[in-house]
Amino acid sequence: MKVLKFGGTSVGSVKSILSVKSIVEKEAKRQPVIVVVSALGGITDKLIATSKLAENGDDKWKQSYDEIVDRHYMMIDTVITDNTAREQLFATIDILLDQLKSIFFGVYLVHDLSKKSYDTIVSYGERISSHIVAAMIRGARRVNSLDFIVTEQKNGRHILDSDLTHKRVCETFANLSRISIVPGFISRDRDTHDITNLGRGGSDYTAAIIAASLDADVLEIWTDVDGFMTADPRVIKALKEAQQQILRGAALAECMEYLAQVSHSENENAPCDLARVASTFCLMAARRARAVQMVLESADSEEPVWSAVPALAVLRALLDIFDLCASVGGQVKLRFSAGRQNKVEGIIIEVCDGANRDMALAALTGSPLLNARPRPGWQALLMPWRDPAQRFFLSISACGSED
Repeated sequence: MKVLKFGGTSVGSVKSILSVKSIVEKEAKRQPVIVVVSALGGITDKLIATSKLAENGDDKWKQSYDEIVDRHYMMIDTVITDNTAREQLFATIDILLDQLKSIFFGVYLVHDLSKKSYDTIVSYGERISSHIVAAMIRGARRVNSLDFIVTEQKNGRHILDSDLTHKRVCETFANLSRISIVPGFISRDRDTHDITNLGRGGSDYTAAIIAASLDADVLEIWTDVDGFMTADPRVIKALKEAQQQILRGAALAECMEYLAQVSHSENENAPCDLARVASTFCLMAARRARAVQMVLESADSEEPVWSAVPALAVLRALLDIFDLCASVGGQVKLRFSAGRQNKVEGIIIEVCDGANRDMALAALTGSPLLNARPRPGWQALLMPWRDPAQRFFLSISACGSED
């Protein structure tokens, strides 16, 4: 028997979570597996941030909550292809999300975030992600770790009750399924039965507890990274540049894969809906944006804005925009929307608030031609949009092929 643990980066994107499915189903052909999963990448931090907004009486908690909902809905729509299974999963997830919203609203009303409320709020990341993974993997059974990971309170802290937890783990997995999906991180107090957690890195701890209690043959801790460094990129400049190229390529590949799935087309030269491309870019570049304290948003579009330009060319141009703003220190908010100027389709880029807003505006104003050719045969142009002090219009047009 093997225990596998997958962290937030491993279930944080469409590409990564589908890799988890492949790994688990392949391993389960050889032996029973118990799979411990974390919350989708970035969700725990988002839950904490939303709870702080609610505690401070800030109405923006509602928008932040909606973003949490959208993130999970997008993942379910993409990875759960069976209509019946998807509807059943939505019904389960909606109950959890309604509970979460009620807790946020309660915190907002009383302007108080108790330890009990905090622990309950942060538990929803793993509780929801484990349902998604269990629905995605054929033959998987979800097992609730709240039923067997037990803590006790000592000196104001939640400490694992090792003996009781060991006993309950053995009882829970006495009849081992071929594939068991377990939410990591979360636990329950022995005396009060309140939801608690094992702290940062708690999903690793959950996996280790299960493996030790069941005397597993192997415990594997999986993570999703773009590669391994052969030297410190802070010291070796060339390596840092190579790292950026790797990240750039990975981001483009991930965006293209997602676009292919939602549009049911794998032809990278096919016409694209600019509104959908902009929305996808914001989702897939979110992790890179957080690293430089940037916020990416896409405006809702009532109807598609079709362009003959391939999606990959648009994505490369948007990455150029992103890199320009990141090069001046980030700390700015960009808002993307599809539109038309002089009968030409393109993407409107609004530079919103942020500490480096003026520097980002200057960087974009000084770069009318972006990377000349974001894709062989295509040229990106950045022009003022009606109110040039704030917004720009990105258009991409055909040009001569490269020699």
